[in-house]
Amino acid sequence: MNSVLGLGKQFYTNVSNIIPESTKILDLTASINDKYHPTSIPSSSIDIDRCKLQFDGGSRGNPGIAGYGFVLLRGMEKIGEGYGYLDRATNNEAEYMGLLSGLRYAQKLGIHNLDVEGDSLLVVKQMLGEYAVKALNLKPLHHEAQVLSKHFQKFSIQYIPRNDNALADQLANIAMDRRGSSGLS
Repeated sequence: MNSVLGLGKQFYTNVSNIIPESTKILDLTASINDKYHPTSIPSSSIDIDRCKLQFDGGSRGNPGIAGYGFVLLRGMEKIGEGYGYLDRATNNEAEYMGLLSGLRYAQKLGIHNLDVEGDSLLVVKQMLGEYAVKALNLKPLHHEAQVLSKHFQKFSIQYIPRNDNALADQLANIAMDRRGSSGLS
């Protein structure tokens, strides 16, 4: 069995043996990964100094139907976006999925310097190491986000108010409204 988080078979086996509840989120991540694969990714790296990634996620019910979105910007120019639907997830799981999808996309584009912004204080503080990751369902998501963040030469993440995250928020809501996923527009 392959790890849906890209962490290898050993990690999946160890986590599922110790924390059986984690298999639910791993299965959830697998279903998301099957649905969301950006298809129009340029073959060469984006030749720019810095890009900005904004991410968001939400759920209707907690847990309940959920969605996430991300927007990748070069200055004021949108260079990519995506959103995904989750049949059942918590708000924090959806937030992490928005972050993970955006990080994967930026990595595939070959972006080297990435500034990340999100309106989830929990996710941002956990990524900065200021908050512990106590929830078992968030531990594998946090771990993968940490691993992905190391692929960038320069990486920063900061909290922004919800009003400043409108594009990613809109995409997360589109995912829930349409109960669907999309790569690039």
